[in-house]
Amino acid sequence: MKEGEIKSYLERKEIWKRTPDLLRAESLITAAMRNANFGRKTLIKDDTAANVFKSFYDAFRQLGDATWWKKGYEPRSHEASIRVLQEAGINESFELRKIDRFRRIRLDEEYRGGVVRPDQAQEIADFWEKVSKELIEWLKKK
Repeated sequence: MKEGEIKSYLERKEIWKRTPDLLRAESLITAAMRNANFGRKTLIKDDTAANVFKSFYDAFRQLGDATWWKKGYEPRSHEASIRVLQEAGINESFELRKIDRFRRIRLDEEYRGGVVRPDQAQEIADFWEKVSKELIEWLKKK
């Protein structure tokens, strides 16, 4: 992430400067895997789609939070947490742009009365399976 973008997040108070916290980052990675495991174990239906979607979305957000903590910042917005993942040097790095669309779906469901469809829950679940292992490995190396 470019220095200008970090400065912009700081000015908008979407991140706060902190001491890097590797233990917190590791804890967030563990929490992300726990959230994803919940999503994996839940059958996706009309009445469970939102919870499954949220579990995978939260897992991605927690990986973003962990990335910021390793850099020495406390994330204060979902946008910052999701955006930082797009810098991951993984094979599917271009595909990581999808996570921001997932953020907007979650925002719509959470605050605007939108409904998460089963196909959207399946899409984020499939995407987690596609990128999470490599994303976590990249994060642990940082």
